[in-house]
Amino acid sequence: MDFPRALAVLLLALTVSVSPVRASWERGLAEYEAGQFEEALSLLLPLAEADDVRAQEIVADMYFFGQGTEPNSLEGLRWSRRAAALGSGEAENDLGVAYALGDQVEQDDAEALRWFLKAAGHGNAKAQISLAKRYLYGLEGVSRDVALGLRYLEAAVSSDHPRALTSLAQLTEQGAFGLRADRREAFRLLERAAEQRFAPAQMNLGFHYAMGIGVRRDPTRAITWFMIAANGGCIRAAQMAEPWVAGHTDKAVETVRQLVAEWEAVHPPRQRRNANDLGPDSSCAPIARPGALKT
Repeated sequence: MDFPRALAVLLLALTVSVSPVRASWERGLAEYEAGQFEEALSLLLPLAEADDVRAQEIVADMYFFGQGTEPNSLEGLRWSRRAAALGSGEAENDLGVAYALGDQVEQDDAEALRWFLKAAGHGNAKAQISLAKRYLYGLEGVSRDVALGLRYLEAAVSSDHPRALTSLAQLTEQGAFGLRADRREAFRLLERAAEQRFAPAQMNLGFHYAMGIGVRRDPTRAITWFMIAANGGCIRAAQMAEPWVAGHTDKAVETVRQLVAEWEAVHPPRQRRNANDLGPDSSCAPIARPGALKT
C-alpha cells in the first residue's frame, strides 16, 4: 500500500475511534455539571474503566459525595487509587485525606504526608494547603518549618485557590509568621477569593466593610456581601444580615437586594468539580448571639 495513503487511513481510523470517547466525556461532564448525576455516572463509568483519568477523578467524587449513587467512600477510594496510579494530583490528594482521617484505611500521618507531597508536586492546590498548615504549625508529625509552609501556601495562592487566598489574607492581616501586617493587601486577597463564590471570604469581606478594615467603612457593601455569602450557605453571614434587614426600610433593603442580584448575574456558579474543593469553613459556623454585629 502507498505509504501516504496508509497513513491517511490510519489517521482517519484513529479519529473515528477517538470521537465517541470525546463525545462521551463531554456529555458526561455536561450532565455532571448540570446535576444530572445518574446520567453522568452511566456515561463516565465506562470511560473510567478504560483508564480515562479525568473520568476516574469525577467518578471518585461521585462516590465520595453520593452523587448519582449511594455515598461509598471505599469505592471512591478505589477510583482514587486507580487515578493516582496514572499520576492524578487530585486523586493523590484524595489518598492523603483518607490516610490523614483514617477513612477506609488505617490512619497514618506519614502515609498522608507522602501522598500530599506527591499531589503538591503535581500542582494540586488542596494538597499544598494541607502541607502549608502542617509545616506552619508543626502538625501531624511534621516538624515546624515556617518558610516551607509559606512556600506551599503561596504556591496554592498562585493557583488562585480561594481557600488559600482567604488563609493568606488572614495571616497577612495579623502579620503572622513574619509576614508584614498589611490590611489593604489582606482585603485585596479576600476580594479575589470572594469573586470566586467562596462564601467564607465573602463573609469576611463584609466584615471588613462593616468595620473599615483595610477599606473605607461602607455598611451597604457590608450587608451586600453578607447577603451574597448567605446565599452561598454561610450561616454566620445570614445571622449578621438578619438584624440589618429587620431594622431598615423596605427601600434600603431592596437597594441591597438589587446589588446582590446584579453581582449574582455576572458571577455564574462555580463548576461543580471545583465546588467540591471547598469544604465547610469554621468562619461560616453560627455565632452564639445573632445580631452581634450591627452596621
